[in-house]
Amino acid sequence: MSEFIHTGITVEDVDRTVAWYQKYFGFTEVKRFEKDALEIKAAAVIALGDAQIEVIQPNVPELVVAKMDNLIETLRPMGTNHFAIGVNDIEKSYKELSESGAHMITEVMGGKMFFCCDPDGTVIEVKQS
Repeated sequence: MSEFIHTGITVEDVDRTVAWYQKYFGFTEVKRFEKDALEIKAAAVIALGDAQIEVIQPNVPELVVAKMDNLIETLRPMGTNHFAIGVNDIEKSYKELSESGAHMITEVMGGKMFFCCDPDGTVIEVKQS
């Protein structure tokens, strides 16, 4: 039997990113570590229920600029392109993230979901749960 364990995202600043996911989605930090052999300056595992994200800050992060002004263009490239987080109040989440300065890819669509980016450009589908 197999099980899904976590998704990894690369970031510029672990502290900033962990704080962002805690503030806007209620994630909790599970652990912190470094991996000198892999040139990882800092890393953290954060959890929301059973789902986990490994947040990795390499010694030298590389920014990949993607088109994120249009959902169709954002979803077109092959490979991992987003993950989804469920929230209790989609309108409240949209308002809080918009006012925080988060990059919003879409408005609330059909009263059920929207797409935005975290501080490092990771695309998130936020859905009414």
